[in-house]
Amino acid sequence: MLTISIKGIDNAGRTFSGEVLPEALYLDTLSDEISFVKPIEYSLHVSEVSEGILVAGTMSAKVEVSCGRCLEPFEFKLKLNDVCHFLENATTDILDVTEDLREDILISLPAKFICDNECEGLCGACGANMNTEPCKCELTSSNSDTESSPWDALDQINV
Repeated sequence: MLTISIKGIDNAGRTFSGEVLPEALYLDTLSDEISFVKPIEYSLHVSEVSEGILVAGTMSAKVEVSCGRCLEPFEFKLKLNDVCHFLENATTDILDVTEDLREDILISLPAKFICDNECEGLCGACGANMNTEPCKCELTSSNSDTESSPWDALDQINV
């Protein structure tokens, strides 16, 4: 849980910086495929605005994931430069921003992690990692153009 004391916050505001464990933002049970390497760093500027509190800043984290093409593990740097939340009618001196920050992290995660834009992935037939070894099977780029596809029969249908 990440809470901020807003007692005494005015229009000029105040900056809060630090680290928070993924468990505090309920990210430790996110997935078996994503593991946080170190705590999440944050720098949040909190200020009073008309009828509410504005929380704006940055967050960053490093996660260990597997590449969606070659399945090799790698570290992915997650950087959020545009954290921004307007919280209306804050009635207590302690502001809980746990859910808001958790949501920001979840939204910023890509659907598919790729280790490198040049990653060639795995061979569809033999499973060889095309980045580290040549494919040993019969399926090559020249053969794939001439091989028949199960979808070829659909091309023969006259409408």
